[in-house]
Amino acid sequence: VEEALAAFESGLGVAPNHPALGLHRAHALRRLGRNREALSAYANAVQISPDLLDGWRGLARVQAVLGQVDDALISRARALKLAPRDREVAFEHAVALMLAGKVRDAVQGFEAALQVDADNAQAWSWLGRARLRLGDLSAARVAFEHARARDAQDPVIAHFHAATSGTLPDEIESDYIQCLFDDFADRFDHTLVQRLAYDTPASLARFLRQWNADGAVNVLDLGCGTGLMAQELVRPGRVIDGVDLSSRMLAHARIKGGYRELHTAEIGAFLRSSSLQWELIIAADVFIYMADLQPIFEAVRAHVAPGGFFAFSIECSASDCTELVAATGRYRHAPERICRELSEAGFVVIAREALVLRLESGQPVAGELLLARCAVV
Repeated sequence: VEEALAAFESGLGVAPNHPALGLHRAHALRRLGRNREALSAYANAVQISPDLLDGWRGLARVQAVLGQVDDALISRARALKLAPRDREVAFEHAVALMLAGKVRDAVQGFEAALQVDADNAQAWSWLGRARLRLGDLSAARVAFEHARARDAQDPVIAHFHAATSGTLPDEIESDYIQCLFDDFADRFDHTLVQRLAYDTPASLARFLRQWNADGAVNVLDLGCGTGLMAQELVRPGRVIDGVDLSSRMLAHARIKGGYRELHTAEIGAFLRSSSLQWELIIAADVFIYMADLQPIFEAVRAHVAPGGFFAFSIECSASDCTELVAATGRYRHAPERICRELSEAGFVVIAREALVLRLESGQPVAGELLLARCAVV
């Protein structure tokens, strides 16, 4: 792709306003993850050729990746106007409606797509998500049953099928988590920090200081994502390692810096394969994507250095059971049960703090911070 980009740019040096060269340069930039450059390239392409269908489609895709959902909807509408009979373009417009918050209009689009092709698993899946957004769990369950029947291998469909049917998976859903965050990586910081008032990393760092647990020289950041936790913990002389399933999230963490090493792996598998120990192991909003935490606690225990700490956040369930919330696809855990599981794994819980983790549809999400230390044998 790098070579193709160089060729397109050489061609544009000869013919600066060549529509095809400009469009394919934009495609190449997008494939390389250089989305802001791609945004400018697509915008230039459609300015030169307003009837360039793939220009508008590409522009919408990059706008969505960058969190510009309203602009993406405008671009999708332009594409649909150019190709009103194109099924794929119509479906993309329906997805854009959904992402822009126009859920009822999106439902009409997904239903129209299914009238044409009732075996479209993705249309059923998006219809299910739209029904969840509207609070219609039974209709969402039916939609995900249809989606699952047509594509049993899709990890997102499998996850929401479980969420709407009330079943908890037996294992960590690595494929779902990787798919979710690879897609979310480029707009993760903007969406959580600026739109959802997310500040769990800062809260965890403050929590550690409050309980005199912030003296670790070496730290392991589980599910480190784009590196927001390291930004709160970095200081001279401290070494921070990170692990995450999403290589695209880790690409952003590398740009931010603060880490000694970054590993692309499922955290349980990483812990089982590592021989290292850390004075602090931390997990900010990681366990909301896992049902069974006992095996993770046991794996963490083997890697906390003597006298070290384990700190993390959870979303709180309304009962003593783990809940998979259909509307969000995230897990909520019962704090008292978590404390029992920590004790069984060889930890002593030394501090807990209730707090609001983020906003969800404008409503606060109740959570808790927990700090544990290895039990004295």
